Amino acid sequence: MNRSSVRGKGRGVRSVVIFLPVHLLVLLSVPSYAAKIGLDPIMGDGAAGRTMAISGVNFDAGVTYTILVGGYPVGPATVASDGSGVIPATALRLPALPRGNLDVTLSGASFTRTFTGAYRVWPNICLSPAQGDGRAGQDWQYNAAIPVGGWAGMVFLIQGTGFAANATINANSITVGGVTTTHPAITITADGSMPSSTVMVNSTMADGAKDIVIDDGATNIFPGTYAVHPTIGLSPARGAAATGTQVTITGWGFADGVIPASPANNVTIGGLILTRPAVTITDGYFTVTGTIPAPGLANNTSNPVVINDGTANNFPVAYHSYTNPGQVVAVWPVRLTGIPLEALQVQGISGLTGSIVADSMRINETNNQRSVVTNPTIAVAGGAFPQTWVVVNGAVPYGVNRLRFTNPQAFNVQSLRTVPALTVCPVLGDGAAGWTTSLTGWGFNQGNVNADTITVGGTATTHVLDTVGNNGIMGMIPVTVNAPLPNGPRNVRVNNPGVGNITWTGAVVERRCIGLSFITGPGTAGERVLISGTGFTASSTIPQNTITFGGTAAAHRDVYIGANGTFSATVMDLPALGGGTYDVVTQDPVSETFPSAYRVIDPFVAVSKYRNPVRGTVGDIVTFSFSFTNTDFPRVGDPPAVGFVLWDTLPPLTQYVGASSTCYPEAKAEWFDGVWNPVEPGIPANVKALRWTLLNKLPPAASGWARFQVQVQ
Repeated sequence: MNRSSVRGKGRGVRSVVIFLPVHLLVLLSVPSYAAKIGLDPIMGDGAAGRTMAISGVNFDAGVTYTILVGGYPVGPATVASDGSGVIPATALRLPALPRGNLDVTLSGASFTRTFTGAYRVWPNICLSPAQGDGRAGQDWQYNAAIPVGGWAGMVFLIQGTGFAANATINANSITVGGVTTTHPAITITADGSMPSSTVMVNSTMADGAKDIVIDDGATNIFPGTYAVHPTIGLSPARGAAATGTQVTITGWGFADGVIPASPANNVTIGGLILTRPAVTITDGYFTVTGTIPAPGLANNTSNPVVINDGTANNFPVAYHSYTNPGQVVAVWPVRLTGIPLEALQVQGISGLTGSIVADSMRINETNNQRSVVTNPTIAVAGGAFPQTWVVVNGAVPYGVNRLRFTNPQAFNVQSLRTVPALTVCPVLGDGAAGWTTSLTGWGFNQGNVNADTITVGGTATTHVLDTVGNNGIMGMIPVTVNAPLPNGPRNVRVNNPGVGNITWTGAVVERRCIGLSFITGPGTAGERVLISGTGFTASSTIPQNTITFGGTAAAHRDVYIGANGTFSATVMDLPALGGGTYDVVTQDPVSETFPSAYRVIDPFVAVSKYRNPVRGTVGDIVTFSFSFTNTDFPRVGDPPAVGFVLWDTLPPLTQYVGASSTCYPEAKAEWFDGVWNPVEPGIPANVKALRWTLLNKLPPAASGWARFQVQVQ
C-alpha cells in the first residue's frame, strides 16, 4: 500500500491519507476535509463527569483512536472506526475543563486528527445558600460588633467550574443583582475550577431573582441564579398586647414601591390592621412604626405579621403578646435559615436588671435541641440594653424557636422561626435528561428525605434516601434529573420530613444547548448538517430558515420544540461559507448565540493519483502521477489563493528512480531517508517518501501536477 496526503496552509490545515493497492490503477478525487466529527452537545460547563457523545465519518477503516479534549484524556480513552470508516456515536465522560474553545484530538496508529476549537466550555457556579433575605451582608471581619466567625444578611459561598484557566477574579469584582460585593481575589486553577470563596453583598436588595456577574477575563452572566426573599425585624418582638402599643417593623427583600397608609389592609399583626403612615420600600428595605388598634391582642399569644407588597408575606409567630410583658425585647430578623453562625441583633427595651452574662444565651427548639449562642457581656442601664449582635453557633432545625437568656430570671423570646435554606451545586443545567446537581440543606425537620422524592422543574429525579438529624441538616444529595427541562428558572421541591413539600422558586436555571452532526465542513453550499437541542423554550417553534451561520441563514423546515424544551435532529442545508469559525444563532423565539459552533477549514483541494503501467514485473519502471486542483471559489474577505504541501510514500517492493521527481507549479522538493532532505540522496534505495511544497499560492480553480518513478524489485 502507498499513502499520499495534501496539507492546506491557507485558511486552515487538513490532512487526507489515500491508501492504494500496488497492483491497481486508481483514479481518486478526495476532498481534504474528509474526516468529520459530530458532538452532542457541542458545549458543557467544564464540570468533571459531564458526558458528551462523539461520532465521525470518513475515518480510516478499523482504526482505534485515542481521544483528548483540550489536551485532557476522557473516558473511555479510545473510540474505534468500523469497516466503513464510521465512528458510531459514543458517550464520553469528560474531566474538569477550562473555559474556551477546546481542540478535540483523535490519534490513530498512523497520524493524528485535530478538530480545532470543536468543544466549547462555559462557566457554571455553585451557591451555598442559593438565596438571601435582602439584608446587606456583614461578618466579623468587617463589623467588629459581630462575634468572631459569625455572619449576617446576604453572605454566601461560591465556587465554580469552566472558568478561564489560571485566571484571577479580582477582589470585590463580583456583582449580585447589580450590587457590589466584598470578597478576596480568586485564582482559577489550570482545569478551570474556581475554589470556594465567601462573598458578602454590600447593600440591600428587593425581592426576586438576581443575576450574578463574574469576570475572569470575560464577562460571565449567571441569570437569575440568586434569589432574594423577604424578612422582617420587630421592635419589640416580645411586647404588650394592649391597644395603642407601638411596634416598629423593619423589612428587607420586599418589592420596591409604596404601601399606602392605613386603613389599607397591607400590614397586620394578629389579623389587626396596624395604624401607621405610608410605607416606601426602596431597594427592598423599609421601616415603619405603627400602633396596635382596638381591641388589642390576646394575652400570651404568638401572632403572625403579614406585609403585603403586592404579595402577602406571612411571618408566623413573629410578635409575642403579653398583657404585662415585663421584659420587652426586640429581634432582627425574626426568621432564621438554620445555617450555623447566623448573626442576629437583639435589644432589651425595658424591665431588665443587672447584666447578661457572656455566652449565656440559647436557642431552644421545639425538639429540645439546644444551640449555644455567642453573646458578649451585655450591660443593662436604666432597665434596657442597646442593639447587640449575637451568633447562633450550631445548625437550627425547622420550627418555632425560643431565644432564651437570664436577667436575672430566665425568659424567652418566642418570635424566631426557622425556614429551610438550600445549597445548589451547580445552578445552571443544560436541559438534558441525566443532568446532575447536588443539594444540601439546613433548617429541616428531623426525619427522612425519601429516595427519588425531590423534583426539579416538576420532573422526577433519582437520588438516595437522606436522614435529617436533630440539627436540621440535610446532607449532600446528588440528584439526577430524569427528563429534559425547558429553558429558564426551574423550581426545586424537597419534602421537609413531617412537614410537607417546600419549594425553592427558580433554584435551578436551564440554558439552551445544541448538538451538531458535523462541526466542520468544506463551506460548500448545500452541505447537510443535523441539529438537535435541549433547554429551549417549551412548546415553541424555530421558524424555517431562521437558524443562521455567521449571520447567513441555513435552509431548514420549521423546528417544533416539545413541552420539555427539546427538539430532535433536524436537517439543515448550509449556505456557502468561507474559511473560519461561525456563530450559530437560533430563534425560539428568543435569540440564542452559540459562539464558534461551526468551522469551515479551507482550502478544499481535490487530489487525483494515477499509476502507469497498470501492471508490471520485476525491473519495470512505474510512474506515479498526481493532479491537484484548488476547487475553492473567491468570496468577499477570502484570500485570493492558497498554499499546500503534497507528499507520498513509496509502495513496498519498489525503489525510487533517481532524478525522477518533478512538480508544477514550481515547488520545493524533499526526500525522506530517515529525515527530510532538500537535496536528493545519492543512494536512491534509501528514499522512502517524497514531499513537494508549492513556492507560490495556488489561485482558486487553478491546477497543478507532480510525478515520480519507481522500479519494481
